[in-house]
Amino acid sequence: MVGYLGYDLVRRFERLPTLAEDDLALPELGMMLATDLVVLDHYEGAAILVANAITEDGDPDPAYHHAVGRLDAMTTALSRPIPPMISTVDSPALGEVRSRTGSGEYPKAVEVAKEAIRAGECFQIVVAQRFERETTADPLDVYRVLRTTNPSPYMYLLRFDDFDIVGSSPEAHLKVTGGAGDTPRRALLHPIAGTRPRGATPEADGGLAAELISDPKERAEHVMLVDLGRNDLGRVCRPGTVEVPEFATIERYSHVMHIVSTVVGELREDQTAFDALAATFPAGTLSGAPKVRAMEIIEELEPTRRGLYGGPSATSASAATWTWRSRSAPR
Repeated sequence: MVGYLGYDLVRRFERLPTLAEDDLALPELGMMLATDLVVLDHYEGAAILVANAITEDGDPDPAYHHAVGRLDAMTTALSRPIPPMISTVDSPALGEVRSRTGSGEYPKAVEVAKEAIRAGECFQIVVAQRFERETTADPLDVYRVLRTTNPSPYMYLLRFDDFDIVGSSPEAHLKVTGGAGDTPRRALLHPIAGTRPRGATPEADGGLAAELISDPKERAEHVMLVDLGRNDLGRVCRPGTVEVPEFATIERYSHVMHIVSTVVGELREDQTAFDALAATFPAGTLSGAPKVRAMEIIEELEPTRRGLYGGPSATSASAATWTWRSRSAPR
């Protein structure tokens, strides 16, 4: 399965006020079960063909033989030569970049959030604004350019009937692994907080990393999010199993570096990967702490629903991986 969960799906888990305008009116959730797919392993330079054998009447044999036939058809189709293709990309029409928050309103919202923090209502509040631009560009071309200019570990182009989503994220927020045989199911969080640009030289890069890891403000923010992650996993994991095996390490990406930690725990027997998602949804990186009060204040300050922003994109096979859309562009 692959798809997305919108930020506002959190209303199914928590009681939040309804104040912001739902101007995009996008579905809160969109998931696809792919019958046939080609998985490109860029590291190994290999293509893996997958045909799901889905049974409808409980008899696996017909579904299996049908899936094998589809695999043969895919192999034949991909083995055929194709005519040379000359790629041309027309310059798309681009409108002006505009904020949905309004001129001068975002700094005011940040000040209100800071007052709430000073008043002791929250430790952290992550106020966001949405930027828009009209374009005639094909979403696949947008993805290709994004992959070149801002490569990240988790990139995606999701195409639905009425809209497309292009995104690039450094963060696999939640992974659930294990469960086969006696292997315990483990939930893993990777809180990211604290950012610096990459340096132009190795020396400059090292200096920026040292500055980042020693910055009191950045470390305090990171510690808050690690504590929030431990608390979230504690809701669904066995007592005494939640730990932080990696704390405050520097991870480097194409344009920036971040402070990253790993929080892990063993899921209780009565908890599923979806329970773990509900317990950690949305990421503290994109909401704040305490999470519910931060989201209440966000609802008061942001003029429009977040929609796709701040919710996870997901892949699920033998394990579940949920990647937060902190940098995405719906069309």
